[in-house]
Amino acid sequence: NDVLTQLAEKSQYTAETRMLKKSGEEFIGYSSFSLKRDKDNNVVGKIGTTIDITESKKAQNEIKKLNESLEQKVADRTARLKRANIKITANQDKAILLQEIASVANAADSEEEVFQTAITKFTTFIGWPIGHVYVLEDESNKLIPTDIWYCSNSKKFNEFIKETEKYSFESNVGLPGRVLFNKEAEFVEDVQSANHFFRNKLTADLKVKTAFAVPVIIENRVVAVLEFFNNEKVEKDENILEIASEIGTEIGRVIVRKNIENALKESEEKFRQLAENIEQVLWLRSKDEILYISPSYEKVFGRKVSELYNEPNSFLKAIHKDDLDRIKEAFKNVYLKDKNFDEEYRIVLPNGQIKWIHARTFTFQVDDKNTRSVGIAEDVTDFIKLNSELVKAKEEADKASQAKSEFLANMSHEIRTPMNSIIGFSELLNNLVQDVKQKSYLNSIRSSTKSLLTLINDILDLSRVEAGKLELEPEPTDLKRLVQEIEDIFSIKAEEKNLDMSKSFSKNFPQYIEIDETRIRQILFNLVGNAIKFTDKGSVEVELKQIKYNPKKKTVDFNIIVKDTGIGIPKKQHEEIFESFKQQEGQSSKKFGGTGLGLAITKRLVEIMGGKIKVESEPGKGSLFIVELFNLPVLRMKQITENKSFDIRNFQFKKSTILIVDDNELNRSLIEETFMNPSTDFYQAENGQQAIDMLSYVK
Repeated sequence: NDVLTQLAEKSQYTAETRMLKKSGEEFIGYSSFSLKRDKDNNVVGKIGTTIDITESKKAQNEIKKLNESLEQKVADRTARLKRANIKITANQDKAILLQEIASVANAADSEEEVFQTAITKFTTFIGWPIGHVYVLEDESNKLIPTDIWYCSNSKKFNEFIKETEKYSFESNVGLPGRVLFNKEAEFVEDVQSANHFFRNKLTADLKVKTAFAVPVIIENRVVAVLEFFNNEKVEKDENILEIASEIGTEIGRVIVRKNIENALKESEEKFRQLAENIEQVLWLRSKDEILYISPSYEKVFGRKVSELYNEPNSFLKAIHKDDLDRIKEAFKNVYLKDKNFDEEYRIVLPNGQIKWIHARTFTFQVDDKNTRSVGIAEDVTDFIKLNSELVKAKEEADKASQAKSEFLANMSHEIRTPMNSIIGFSELLNNLVQDVKQKSYLNSIRSSTKSLLTLINDILDLSRVEAGKLELEPEPTDLKRLVQEIEDIFSIKAEEKNLDMSKSFSKNFPQYIEIDETRIRQILFNLVGNAIKFTDKGSVEVELKQIKYNPKKKTVDFNIIVKDTGIGIPKKQHEEIFESFKQQEGQSSKKFGGTGLGLAITKRLVEIMGGKIKVESEPGKGSLFIVELFNLPVLRMKQITENKSFDIRNFQFKKSTILIVDDNELNRSLIEETFMNPSTDFYQAENGQQAIDMLSYVK
């Protein structure tokens, strides 16, 4: 019926229909029917055909699917290209923005200008209405608000700006504080619902809905926070955060560069002020070019700075002819070979004046191929003159000291000669005088004379040391025996003062050491004598302490230690007591006596022996003197010559004739009186020639 209806309307009918073959197989048939009419155009029947289009239909479906897939791929590709193009455009815009910010910021004169440039350009770029800067205050470690803003509508956001500038933020407090704490950007889509956003009342009144902030970091430390606000709700945009973070990083770099530039400018200015105000000539140069020369060159060298800039080696023209070859050689073989130049030379000024110059250079590497040098030239004319005068003064002082020492030595000798006579005649008188009172007078004369002779000997020794004429005479010495002798000498004095005297030796202390026995005895005598003198109660101890023995060299290091419980010495005087004619402050010269030469001589004798002497002492706690001697030869055996004392009165001479030769009459008389004997005839001569003449008739 449907077919007939359509045929009636269209005269032709077509359809695709699922059909069954006789075998029961399903197929898709394409049927086409038309009406059959007679000559009067009346319908008398219908004519139709059916074709199996199953395979054709399958092919059409495949083609359709392929077309649809291709269209989807084209659409996807187009979308990706569009997105990539947008991204490229965004990256280009971002790069342009960063370049603009960096360019303007680098040209800025201050950090404030850097921040203002960045905040203005970025806020405009993203189309947000508000941008602001917080900076870190070092003292409080808080973020404090600045007056650096960008605002698209100052009137609308005026209240927000005023209130914001009242807020400071500690670390991890508020949006800026959280950025300070985390050192990374933070985005708040809804500031009204954010618990950590304290300005939500302000933003509510102004209908500000979204905010984000990024740090400005220098050397891993947040120094500022940039914050931005929008009065429309905006979803988090990673691209915006990325750009803002890069801007924060770039600002940090710019600030570092600006700080370095400012520091360099300040340093350069200080250097220039220093270079242009010091008297010395300062320069910077390469091998072929003067890069800088201070104005003092004109004052010191008497030549124009411009000449040196035009001809870098023109300074050689000023050098004195007697020094020129030496300086040219040094310039060629030292300076031009990148070595440090250090020379003194004379220059001749245009007016003929001669100056002494001390010039030094210091070479440094600029790059792989080039070096530069900084140099300083100083007018040392006055110093050279002063040094010359000092050398002359020292020579004169040395001559005066030598003359003084020789004078003291001669005077001591001249005084000691009659003193020996006084002592000798006192001894002779002592044997003749029987009266007790007269003997007392004689003993006083003998005691005073010996004290005076000791002083003279000390002065003579000191003068010989200072004149460099004291020579050591090392010999095998039994130091333990020597200490015993010193103890015996002072034992009576120690008993008078009720002092305990003791001695001790290291277990393996050598029996014999090669040393000047006379001088080591003098050292011991002075140290022990002082210890007895300045100790009223307690004890005096002498110790020989071996420090080190070298079996290969057969040498020993040892200490001589003298310890007492006497009055002690203040620390500030530990050095002074070793000076000539110096005694301890506050010491009673009436009670203790002395001249202040004993320790001075002791110190010099120790030093001549290659040793050291030191003292440890406090007032009221006694003193400890330590003599340190080094590398002295140790001897295993010694031939000891017995030294037997004798009394001249026990000697009896046979009939003899004695010729006494001495330039001092008192000495001749003393010798004659000492050897006076009935069987002896004496003759005296005051010089060698007289003695030779007398031999012709004296038998």
